[in-house]
Amino acid sequence: MALLLYYTQKSGKNRHAGEKFSRGLRTGSRVTWLARRGSPDAGRRNQALDRAVALAPNDPEVNYGAGMLYAQLDDTDRALKYWQHALEVHPDYPEALNNLGVLYMRLGKTSDALNLFQKATRAAGDFDQPYLNLARLYVAQGDKDRAREILQQWLARHPDHAMAKSMLEKLGQ
Repeated sequence: MALLLYYTQKSGKNRHAGEKFSRGLRTGSRVTWLARRGSPDAGRRNQALDRAVALAPNDPEVNYGAGMLYAQLDDTDRALKYWQHALEVHPDYPEALNNLGVLYMRLGKTSDALNLFQKATRAAGDFDQPYLNLARLYVAQGDKDRAREILQQWLARHPDHAMAKSMLEKLGQ
């Protein structure tokens, strides 16, 4: 609902939609509620998300958001679909690259995950998750030296990052 209201307002179809969107964010959107509660009416939930995305089909944030909601519901196929589309529109979207990488790791597609995490670290800016996930993947593959290298790269820019320090410590600098 919040996505639907936002894009209705953005498209100029409803001059009061911005106010409704803000109110929806404060009170929680119906779509998010349906998604997070695991509504028994999955068809209705999926229709609402599909309508929201249809209002802005080429907006990477909308596709990323839909992917996140489906990932929370363990609907891997739909999460994959929306994150892939977000990356078609915006190939350097670090959050979508990272989360798609995590999904690929869960599916056992480690080479695809590796490529996505590497690309995400180049696009990440101050987003830590691609670095941490890339290090985790290297550890899972038995390459602790590369994991250390990635964590050290992150810590060179963010020396107080507790998780990276903890991971590096566990790897035995």
